[in-house]
Amino acid sequence: MRIVCTGAGGFIGSHLVEKLIGEGHEVHCILRYNSTGNIGNLIYIKDITQKAKLHFCDLRDTDHFRNIVKGVGSVDIIYHLAASNSVPYSFDATDFVMENNIKSTMSVLKVCNEFKIPRCIVMSTSEVYGTCYEMIKETNHYYAQSVYAASKIAMEKLVEAYSGYANNETQFTVVRGFNTYGDRQSLRAIVPWIMYQAIKGNEITLGGENSARDLIHVYDMVKALYLVGNSHNSSVFFTYNIGSGVTLKIAEIMELIGESTEKGLKVKYQGALHRNCKFKDVEYLNADNSLFFNMFDFKADVGIKMGLLLLKNFIVSNLDRYDVEYDLIMNHGWK
Repeated sequence: MRIVCTGAGGFIGSHLVEKLIGEGHEVHCILRYNSTGNIGNLIYIKDITQKAKLHFCDLRDTDHFRNIVKGVGSVDIIYHLAASNSVPYSFDATDFVMENNIKSTMSVLKVCNEFKIPRCIVMSTSEVYGTCYEMIKETNHYYAQSVYAASKIAMEKLVEAYSGYANNETQFTVVRGFNTYGDRQSLRAIVPWIMYQAIKGNEITLGGENSARDLIHVYDMVKALYLVGNSHNSSVFFTYNIGSGVTLKIAEIMELIGESTEKGLKVKYQGALHRNCKFKDVEYLNADNSLFFNMFDFKADVGIKMGLLLLKNFIVSNLDRYDVEYDLIMNHGWK
């Protein structure tokens, strides 16, 4: 199949591109234009420029994206993963995050409608639910605790609106990913943040440890996205939760990372570390993924201990990158 993937240079996007190439598909990667030709995490895929076509584009420019898709030819699937995804940054750069996430999605939807793209899979997030202490079904109410979450809710409603067009021929699917972790992820996420510090020493700086997360490894998230892309559901609009269904407290994650690194870890609390004090973080997430698991007979392949081992090995092999990220977070306000 001929597949377009936005956000291809991101954490999940780069793994999805790698999976699609491995399955023999023709892959077109949409990357945000930059003056240095930075291709993000695609740099970890050997011979990527020979294996896929790379297109540099600001997705907010619908005409540019339209011309790219027109030039590609008959597209079978668009995976839309591109987004500004930092919760704290969304409070500092509200206008940018809302405009970027909503306008980018509008461009994708318009192009799907114009060229009658058969399938479009849009990546959303569990952040749209906010804190919920019960297992979360797809029918749970929205509760935006951040500007980022609000932008994702708006994205979802736009997809729903386009799916209802009288002349719509695209099957739209929204995937609400829970807390995906794994290699290539930045230190802005809690699991690599703890893992990096455990590798470098035994003192872990945290803003707190009361929250709990539903962790799913990136390999399993990509497996789920691939299954959705290859499904033949007749519905024009569907939404799925993708998570593990198992919630771990930050203290439990620390204990598992301590086992992985064979260290006794100590915690140093530092307030709202590399976070924005204006917002209250989502405290608890637990996915009811029965709809997706039953429909696709899905089983996760990567357990938490194996996932942490894979992450540890990746960080150790790429310490130069993570040393820079740590400095940016601790000393330069990167969020």
